Order: sequence, then C-alpha cells, then structure tokens
Amino acid sequence: MLLIVGLLLIENMFSLFQFSLQTGAPATAVFAMLVYLLPEYLAIGIPISLMLAIMLTFLKLSKDNELAILSACQVSPFRLLRLPLGFGILLATLNALIVCYVEPLAEFRFAEQSYKTRSGAFGKSVAAGAFTPIGSKLTLYVESISPKDGGLNGIFLEMKEDVAKVSYLTASRGVFIHSGNKDFIVFRLYDGQILTTENPDERKPATLEFERYDLALALPEIPRFRGRGEAEKELTFLELIETSQSKSSDFLESRSLLGEAQRRLIWTLVPLLIPCLAMGLADPPVRRRSSIQVTVGIFVILVLIKALDFGSNVSSFPPAVILWPTFFTFALFSIRTFYIFGFTANGQPLAALYRFTDTLSKLIKSRKKPSISNC
Repeated sequence: MLLIVGLLLIENMFSLFQFSLQTGAPATAVFAMLVYLLPEYLAIGIPISLMLAIMLTFLKLSKDNELAILSACQVSPFRLLRLPLGFGILLATLNALIVCYVEPLAEFRFAEQSYKTRSGAFGKSVAAGAFTPIGSKLTLYVESISPKDGGLNGIFLEMKEDVAKVSYLTASRGVFIHSGNKDFIVFRLYDGQILTTENPDERKPATLEFERYDLALALPEIPRFRGRGEAEKELTFLELIETSQSKSSDFLESRSLLGEAQRRLIWTLVPLLIPCLAMGLADPPVRRRSSIQVTVGIFVILVLIKALDFGSNVSSFPPAVILWPTFFTFALFSIRTFYIFGFTANGQPLAALYRFTDTLSKLIKSRKKPSISNC
C-alpha cells in the first residue's frame, strides 16, 4: 500500500517543489502539502492494495497446486473467503474514516497552504524581466530565475527609506531565505553595490560594495483564508447531508452535495467486495501462467473510480442514476466471479478473454513464420 501511495505522490511531488522554488516558499510548506494529499491517495490505495494482496496470495496457492488440494479436501470457498473478508471489513472501516472525515479536512488544509504559498505568505513571488513591488517602499527587478534552485540573477532593487533618501542596490545573484519569523524573510545578495542618495541634488552619492549582504524584507499583509466548507469536498459526510437538507441550498447545489455523499458511501463499501473479486480472478486456467487477471482487476477498480467521480459531478439529472447502478454492476461482477471460482467445475470468469488472447497470439505467430518457397 505504501508503494502505491508513494507512486501516486510522485505525480505531484516534482510540480510542488518547482512551485516552491518559484514562490520562495520553504521546503516545509511543500512537505506539508504532500502530507495533506496523503488521505486522498490512501483512499485510492487501500482497495487496490487489498485486491493485489489477495490476488497475489491466491495466485501463489494456485501455482503450488494448493487450491486444488484444498478443493479435494472439500474446503468450502466460504472458508477460504473468511480471512480476506475480515481484512476487507477492517480496511472498509479505515477507508470510511478517511473518506468521510479525514480527507475533507486535509482537502481544506491543502487549499489553505496553497493559498499562503501563492499569495506570498512565505515570500514574495518574483517574475523574471518585470518590476515587482514589495510593499510600498521596495521595487525589485531580476533578469532571470534559475530553474534548479530558484536563485535570482541580475538583481536591481530600489529602496525608498523616506522622501529624500533613496538607495539603489545591484547584485549579480541572490536568493530568498526563510528567516523563521513569519513577518520577515531574508533576501541574501552576492557580489553587488549599494548607492544611497539623501539629496536629489547631490552629485556624489554614497556607494558601498559587498560580497554578501543580507536584507530583511517585511512580508506583506495576507488576507485571511476563507472558512472551510465553500467547496463540497471540504465537508465531512454528515456536513454534506446537513447542508443538502438546509433551506439555504438551492436545488442543484443540494443535488451535487447528495451526489458527493453517495459517492463516499459507495467507496466505503467497495473493500467489502474486493475479496470476492480478487479470489474470483486469481485462479488461472490449468497449465497457464498469466498476469492478465491482475491487469483486469486494476482496470476494474480504475473504471469504478472514474465512473463514481463522473456520477457525483453530474447536475442535469440525479447522481444516484449513475452511482448506484455502477456500484451494483461492480457488486454483481465481483460476486459472479467468486461464484464461478468456488462453485463451478473448472470455471474461469475470464474464459472469453483468455480465448481472445490465445487467438490473437496464434494469429501473430502465424504471420511471423517465414514462408517456404519451392525451388
């Protein structure tokens, strides 16, 4: 399960780190955003991990002919289902806690952290080739930004200390450093010069050259982030039900909220059917070692996820028209595969698929054979 969640997190990890370098946010902000993504990916990874664990276990038993021995000893399929179903109930409870309560709270925290990063709460966002005001007294210009470490190159900075005193600062490069104080950020500059004028008519302003110079910049006042609940994914399961039944919700909003609540309810029930699906698909035909059933199992879960997401977002008709038929189709397919596995002689739920792949394989091999011409 950790491997699956890690692979899902990699999808966003690099983009978040690049976003952090461009905005000057500390690495801790990026790690916090990744942590807030964990519940969403755990909710996806739990059913897939359960299915793979059961399926690979029964594939091993089938390869070692243990399933044939258990069948010869008249061990009931329901007896084999007992332990996987116990894990399914345990993970269904965990999934319900994550989907209905933990994930909505993490969704709000992720949006709040993203807002702070974009708005400059961890440092002013700087664009290359443009003058960027920092507060009312500072203006910054940079020629380029390094894509590797976010360093600034070709820096020009104007600082207005009062009406008469103005300082101009140039540096070859610089970088924003988190100071530990939420009100200030350190702008570290290298190889530059400071020119200060206290009188506009002064012909010879004061100059100072430096190799390294730390400038403390006051962070701008950031408006407070909105409250939780404006997005339906930020509401817990009970809050979705209560909000959908309130008088302030219009018809379309109430339908959307109920669709999201039904999607979460269905997804908490999915781990209860995964053992039937995994056991039914795990037993390959005799003298055949193929991993096609693993691909089919993952494909079924992914299609289910997409169908539930689509059904919960429709507004032209009630979401239940898509959500519950999709769930019952999945349930019927899972139970049917388990029935074929446990109660039919040499039954294969994917027999038609195996025949198709065999036919396709023979066709490809026949075309690869070289033709022999008579001399």
